Amino acid sequence: MHAIFPIIYLCCAAVAAGYVYFLKSQRGFTGNLGTRETSPTKGAPGGEIVLTGFFAPVGQLVGSVSPFTSKVETFLRFAGLKFRTENGGFAGSPKGRLPWMKHGADVVADSRFMIKYLQNTYGPQLKIEEPQDAESQAISTLIQRMCEEHMYFTSQYHRMINPQAAGWFKGSLFKDAPSWKSTFIMYCFRSGRGTQLRYQGVLTNSEADINILIDEDLRALSGLLGNKPYFLGSHPTVADASAFGTLENYLYDGNEATPIPAMTRKYSNLVRFVDSIREEFYADKLSKSGKAQ
Repeated sequence: MHAIFPIIYLCCAAVAAGYVYFLKSQRGFTGNLGTRETSPTKGAPGGEIVLTGFFAPVGQLVGSVSPFTSKVETFLRFAGLKFRTENGGFAGSPKGRLPWMKHGADVVADSRFMIKYLQNTYGPQLKIEEPQDAESQAISTLIQRMCEEHMYFTSQYHRMINPQAAGWFKGSLFKDAPSWKSTFIMYCFRSGRGTQLRYQGVLTNSEADINILIDEDLRALSGLLGNKPYFLGSHPTVADASAFGTLENYLYDGNEATPIPAMTRKYSNLVRFVDSIREEFYADKLSKSGKAQ
């Protein structure tokens, strides 16, 4: 009986060594795990803007499968700034996070600080204008925080933890990877994301309770939007870029085995909001049938 323990130990050590090797071999993906760098606040107008993120086609998205990357791209389109995108990982990002951006000699990470940097750099040249009254500014901040600090994490349960999402993860998110590799990556992601979601608090809830939280957030956004074209009125703002990044992923990432797309479709004004932005600002990425190319 005791002879089996060394075999178990060796198997565990082999798995651990394989995991470490995988992480090191994926430096372009895992990055530096963050260095707590202070973001540049302003640059010189006119340099090339290069947005690095995950842009592989997933589902019918025109933005990125990362709502944060989609938020920045949408802001750039709202603002009328020229830019180009690159598929890439965390290596090169000063905070070890996606997305990140190069502009001239500056490198900026974290969608919030990237947008602040662009606002400070281009100011009145931007076609997008933020509200000036305190109430609207507060609502904008609250929308962004709800989308990025709550709706993101509840959706991650259905992307990473829910067993029903396994086919989507391997067949859409990592469709070009060999089956063994996509399966291995999925379990690595599940392990890391499961720990994160438990500390964050989402994973202390049952799936039914998580769905209640998702619906409450959707209902709140629907109530704020009402019949307006954008959340703060007739013109898009950063709040709309953030909401679009989240809601387009909810609707169009192709993860139909989980309840999020159907839950979102119950709110027709949110669907109208997403579709109108896709049609007006992402026409170059849409096919004639209205699907992402």
